[in-house]
This record gives sequence, structure tokens and C-alpha cells, in this order.
Amino acid sequence: MRVEPVDSAPSAPRARHWAIALQVLASLLILAMLLREAQPHAVLEALASVSWTWLGLALLAKVLALTLHELRLWWLLRGSCACSLRGVVGIGFLGGLVNMVLPIRAGDLVAMLLLSREQRIPGPVAVSAVGLVALLEAAALGLFLLVIFGTGLVFWEQALGAEGVQTALSTVSIVTLVGVVAVVSLGVVGRMLGGRGARQEWSPGLVYRLRDAVALGLQHTGGTLGRVGALLTNLALALVDVGLFLTSYAILVFALDLPVPGPWTAAGAVMALSAVASLVLPPSLGAGTAAASVFALGLFGVDEPTALAYAALVWLVGSLPSLLLGLPPLLSRMGSLAEIILGVRSAPEPSRPRG
Repeated sequence: MRVEPVDSAPSAPRARHWAIALQVLASLLILAMLLREAQPHAVLEALASVSWTWLGLALLAKVLALTLHELRLWWLLRGSCACSLRGVVGIGFLGGLVNMVLPIRAGDLVAMLLLSREQRIPGPVAVSAVGLVALLEAAALGLFLLVIFGTGLVFWEQALGAEGVQTALSTVSIVTLVGVVAVVSLGVVGRMLGGRGARQEWSPGLVYRLRDAVALGLQHTGGTLGRVGALLTNLALALVDVGLFLTSYAILVFALDLPVPGPWTAAGAVMALSAVASLVLPPSLGAGTAAASVFALGLFGVDEPTALAYAALVWLVGSLPSLLLGLPPLLSRMGSLAEIILGVRSAPEPSRPRG
């Protein structure tokens, strides 16, 4: 066997590299602008007052959240595939580490490919499982945001105005409702497909093969959500998971003793805006979190240097557990990642002429 590059358009890697370079440049420019206005020494002074006890508790909450996230992935796969708990959790940790470095949830794609390669999970099943875990998480986040807006309605009306609050509530409500309906629908479809038995062969044609791939993924993972008890269990675990993430953000409010009337409300606003920013900017540089913290905490009267100090702590709590948990599986899979990232594959040796 020999390894050779996969045939692909040479412009695709160059376009991807340019996109990453532009995202990094945008992140650095945002950080430079924020630090220039806030003065770095003022940020360092705010960081000097941090409570190490609260910081340790925030790190613990983040570790628990990351671990539960990967256990949810394994729980969703275990009913349909003989996959290893250690292997799935390790791949999930590695995907989380990649998500910290690259935007647009690139680590989810790496996790899908490694699940298929190492755990012998069919590609459509891996895609469906990772997608359902993220979809449940998005629905849980939406529910938390609705509670945050509802409990702090008076404050939000003063900060954003009645029209702004109505727009925000409508957007969050619609997104949450779509997420919940999508999860329930996928569960129902998966249960219906589960009763038909496994497809033995693929249909010809690209459209039909895509249809079969979606059906296979939903048959194995969506069927798990087709039972009411399993659906409620998955949603409850997603709520606990998102709650732990939110807790890590809220604890940091106490770590800096920020003068905000509602720590959970402020933490939820920063977490939601940071999640949106991570789709565009690499989380590893912290620019999205910094901008989200300055904007959200500014609504609570927190000055910019203190808000940037809070953002630095959020970045630390987000990065350190992901690095410590994701580094061991990363080091043990360097070869697999090289093939995935660089686009190489094993090619058969050229056939020898007969006679």
C-alpha cells in the first residue's frame, strides 16, 4: 500500500487557507481595537483581583460539561453500534479541541470522520449522531435563554427597549421551537424507519444514495429518540449539559465580583453571543468572546477593562479543559488526522502485468 493525495481541485485548499487566514486576521484586529480602547494595564489590574477558588470551580464545571457532552454522544450511539465508550469519548474530546482552534464547528466534522474510521460506524450514522447531539444542545440553550429573558424582562426592556426585547424573544422562541420540533420529528421518522429493517444495498443515483444515507442515519440514531422516555432523557441530559456550561460562565462573574444585578442573566447573554461569534471567528483567539463580553456586560454597567478581564477568564476556562482532555487523543491520532486534514488516502498498489 502507498499513500497518495486525493485528486481534488487545487484551488479548494488555497481557498480554505485564505478563509482561515482572514478569520485569524479579523480576530487579531478585533482584539487590538478592544485592548487599545481599554488599555492592557487596566485589564491586568482587573485580572489581579480574581478569586482562585471561584476560578477552580468554573474549570470543574467546564470539565463536567465537556465530559457529559461526549457521554451523550456515546449514549446515542450505543443502541445501534458496538462502539467503545473510551473510544467515542476520546474522539469527542478531540473534536472539542479542534472546535476551539477552528470556526464553523470543524471539530464536529473531524469527530464524524474518526467515528466512521475507528469505531466502524457508518458515515450517515456518525453524522446523524453528532448532529442530533448538537441539535438537542441548541434546543436546550434556547430554553435557557427564554428563561433568562423571562426572569429579567424588566432589565432587558430598559437595556434594549421594548422593540428590541420583542425581537429577541421572538427570534429565540422560533429557533427553540424549530429545534424541539426537529428533534421530535427526527425521532418519529427514525422509529418508523427502524421497523423496516436495515437496507441491504444502496440505490443507484446520487439523489437516491443521499436518501438512503439519511434514512440509515435516522434509522440508527433517530430511532433512539422515537421513544418518549429516551427523548425526555436526552433532552434532560442536554439541559444539564448546557446548564453546566452556563454555570461556568456565571461562576466567573463571582470570580471577578462583577457589579451586575443578575449574574446568570449576564452570563447567559455572554454565552449566547459567544456561541454565535464562534461560527465565524476561531474561538482559540478569544475575539468573539471579548466582543460579546464587552457588549453584554456593558449593558449591566461593567466597564470595558473589566469586561475584557472577564472575557480572558472565559477564554481560559474554555480552552484549558479542552486542551487537557483533547491533547491525549490528539497525540494518539496524529496519523489519522493528517489523512483527514491533508486529504490523503491509501491507494492500492498498481497491478502487475500477467505473464
